[in-house]
Amino acid sequence: MKGKRRFKMEKVKMSLAACVLMVIAICAGIVIAGDVIVKEGSIDLAGDIAAAGNMNVTDKVEITGSDASGGTGIDATDVLVVTGGKGGQASQENPGGKGSDILLTSGIGGLSMDTGGNGGDVTLTTGAGGDSLGDGGDGGDIELTTGQGGDGDYGSDGSYGNIILAKNGGNVGIGTASPEYPLVVYGSASEEVSIWCEKKVSATDFLERECVYDKNKGSALNYIQDADYYIDAEGKIVHSRFYGYTSYSITDRSRPETELVTVTITDEETGLPVEKAIEVTYYPHEKVEEAIALGKEVEVLRQAVYELKQEIEMLKAQ
Repeated sequence: MKGKRRFKMEKVKMSLAACVLMVIAICAGIVIAGDVIVKEGSIDLAGDIAAAGNMNVTDKVEITGSDASGGTGIDATDVLVVTGGKGGQASQENPGGKGSDILLTSGIGGLSMDTGGNGGDVTLTTGAGGDSLGDGGDGGDIELTTGQGGDGDYGSDGSYGNIILAKNGGNVGIGTASPEYPLVVYGSASEEVSIWCEKKVSATDFLERECVYDKNKGSALNYIQDADYYIDAEGKIVHSRFYGYTSYSITDRSRPETELVTVTITDEETGLPVEKAIEVTYYPHEKVEEAIALGKEVEVLRQAVYELKQEIEMLKAQ
């Protein structure tokens, strides 16, 4: 009987030792081949874990990155890197396999006899820029970049992938959380919205008008000139010759200036306050940008057509 008890105790000790070794191995950064299923409780990982297989976690996963060491100005390490698998190779008669998808799907709203719950949101928020006595750091970007098409040795090359928003319905808002149309763009309260395109823009439906032709400027036909009138000897467009000419001032970042500023910092070794001179860059200069107000150009053309119509009517009357 004592022998059986001793054997059971040894098995318990071995099991406990195996659990301890497993935790230590995971914390040290072990590669696990197989499935890891966590149904209850928590696992705290200090280091790396690479799982070859499936990892199923029920409830919540929280990942917190480590801060970079102070005073060195180095970047913090990446927190979450997800890389999909490559599609399988195939013979000439068959197409290659598709690469693995990466899916982010929020939860479905709850059922109710009154009002159903809303579906969960997917929120991507970048880090704020760092404070500084000079220029503050910029906030992080959210980049959506599609993959390049493959080369076709004997056929056509593949195309870049598409970025698809609101595929099955809903609206897209820029600068607003409640868009009422398929695409709504808002600027800040103190500035107008500018949408720039390198090449031609095709607009459909309607264009909101903010002005009509100022008849105090005389006949609109005087503003309709040959194309050569609007370019200079070097072939550059002269914006000021258009009826819709406008200009505005922006910060000129091509003319920075620097200034030495004395600040008090804490010495890392002694912990005592010390004064240090740092170079601060600032941009005191502005430059003038020129542009053409599309609404004014459309309006001068409309008025010119109207004046031509009037002249035709007069000629007919004669």
